[in-house]
Amino acid sequence: MAEGVADAPRRSPDPAATRWRGERLQLTLAVLNVITVVASLRLSHRIMEIYNGSVRENQVWVTRMKELQGLRRHATLSNAAGNQVFVSLEPDTARNLVQESHREFVALNKSIRGELARQTSDDAIGSLRQNLDELELDESQMTNHCLRIFELMGLELQEDAAREAEAMNVQYRRMQQQLGFLMDKVWRLQESLFAGQVGSASQLTLLQRTISLMLVVVVGGVTFLVFDRLGGSPARNARSMRR
Repeated sequence: MAEGVADAPRRSPDPAATRWRGERLQLTLAVLNVITVVASLRLSHRIMEIYNGSVRENQVWVTRMKELQGLRRHATLSNAAGNQVFVSLEPDTARNLVQESHREFVALNKSIRGELARQTSDDAIGSLRQNLDELELDESQMTNHCLRIFELMGLELQEDAAREAEAMNVQYRRMQQQLGFLMDKVWRLQESLFAGQVGSASQLTLLQRTISLMLVVVVGGVTFLVFDRLGGSPARNARSMRR
């Protein structure tokens, strides 16, 4: 009886069941592939959004630097007119130049503050707006000194005009220092924002590479498993032939 049991032929695995297990593994592999590819594409899209946003943000701050240079130019024109009136410039001509520069300075400063207010409510931006307010006050005081110079020159009060010019130049030097401080602050703020965006993009890139590595591991492992279960393994084929 024992010999009959020992000599009984072994039951071969059901081909339908084997095929069904292989199909399930293949379906699992396909789902994993789709999920991983979609996640990788989504991360790639997000990385591109960050880099594009960084480029746009950088261009905005480049424009801010040019506008601050415009403020410096208008202040320099007013100061130059206030000094040139002692040499070659007519008081009425100098007055018109200073008043025009003052109007352009105020308009540009107002535009910069408005753009900063729309951009963000960050504390650093609020500090920039406060500095711009102080700068406009100093520019108004310098303009008043200029206009007073022209008035005194019209009255031929040279010594009083010279003292007023000295006060004007002190105010101008103070403005130049404030503008330099503002430009440095804008540069550091721009650098900080850009570094933060690059850091975020780098983290997403690392995550994308991790997902790609997982895809390679999963695809390789599941493919080997499917190949082995479906009888494609050379070792299994050799064992089957010996049997």
